Amino acid sequence: MRVYDRRSGAAISAISVPGAQRLNDLAVTGDGTIYVTDSGKPDQPGALFRVSPKGKVIEWVARDDALEKVNGIAVMADGTIVHGGRGVNLVFRNAAGRILRERSLPTGRIDGIIPLADGGLLVASQDGHTVYHVAPDNGPITQAAKDIEVPAAIGYDAKRNRLIVPQIRAASLTFVDLPAR
Repeated sequence: MRVYDRRSGAAISAISVPGAQRLNDLAVTGDGTIYVTDSGKPDQPGALFRVSPKGKVIEWVARDDALEKVNGIAVMADGTIVHGGRGVNLVFRNAAGRILRERSLPTGRIDGIIPLADGGLLVASQDGHTVYHVAPDNGPITQAAKDIEVPAAIGYDAKRNRLIVPQIRAASLTFVDLPAR
């Protein structure tokens, strides 16, 4: 992994992730801890890594087929880490790696995950060609955007309440103005 200054673009450091196969997505906590997904290889399951603010790397969740080739990851405001992979399940963990709960989406191959201020999530599903809005507290799961060929690592502009969806195959971005919630 390479670290850059977000204002100047200057390289700051490089962090080696021993044993990594296919690093995919990352999420950063307020204290600078980084959680990284490793989707693995076709014949090897994925894993989750944690990088301390000082750059120490550990395999946070060991390689396991149950991670379903983990891809998207996010840190929620309360510190809960949520991730998903090729299946339909979102997995919520505490900082120790213990599973707190799971939530199933209508379709899978989860890519980007964006936590929202109200505790909800926006989640890209490549199989569903959809970005879902997952309401907090086991509320409904609805489509925030649909008919997107391959939604990838989504972004969210909170000021404009706008979803930003990169599309892998189309090599394009789709902007979706979301309804007020």
